[in-house]
Amino acid sequence: KDKNKYSCGAVILSIGRSGNPRRLNINGEDLDHVHHMLLHPKGYEGKKIVVVGGGNSALEAACSLADHGAHVSISYRQEGFFRATQANKKDIYHHIQQGTVTPYFSSQVNEILPEALILQTGKKLENIPADEVFVLIGAEPPKKLLSYLDIRFENDWTIKRFFVLCASFITVWLFYAFSKWGDATTVREFPFSLLGKSWDILPGYINPGITKTFVYTLIVILFGIPALLRWRSKPRLKTYQTWRYIVIFITQGFFLFVFPEFVLKLFDASNYWRFYAVV
Repeated sequence: KDKNKYSCGAVILSIGRSGNPRRLNINGEDLDHVHHMLLHPKGYEGKKIVVVGGGNSALEAACSLADHGAHVSISYRQEGFFRATQANKKDIYHHIQQGTVTPYFSSQVNEILPEALILQTGKKLENIPADEVFVLIGAEPPKKLLSYLDIRFENDWTIKRFFVLCASFITVWLFYAFSKWGDATTVREFPFSLLGKSWDILPGYINPGITKTFVYTLIVILFGIPALLRWRSKPRLKTYQTWRYIVIFITQGFFLFVFPEFVLKLFDASNYWRFYAVV
């Protein structure tokens, strides 16, 4: 075996900071009292602090500063703290109710001044006193280093991803064209319009309803199995995602294909399709 190769289930990159802190790109962001990290809440007692952000880091910093006697305000661009954990949301809302943290939802920082910042809420500008400002809105990942290590990001475009996207588009288009075959609209039916103008050229047991449902079920399974295998590699979500996809496969395969097409059709061939509306 190659001494430089190791088998493992996961790799943890312990490279210190996760990247460069994200910036607001506004005037005053480079002033000395603007920080992108809270090392310790001590030393800020009695000071007016404004925390910018709505993630876990911002909420934890705001609560910690408030616990140590700072007068804390928090500015967030959304209407609530949706990205944070339940524990952090519980803590921050407790501080808000107690009046130790003042929230400014749906707000944007317009400018940072030496002893204040200009906050825009809707069409109104507010001057918020601030001895210290903590901009905690995440960090940019070290893409150059990770690229050097040949580590790709989830949303990076590659040749493989491009061809998969094209193949997915073609598959969807063919399914749509197949469903329109026989409607005498050549462009919408292409390329199946080249075979003729009717389903009559196919064997009698092949009809539009069962064929379209079979193709759709096949697509769900073919796309679902790789997704299931991918989720099963994540221990924290393995059980939940496994049952989720099992339910999807059973619902689509049995209740939306086998049961209506092969069971209900035997009892009422003219109305079996109504079952799809119920499901």
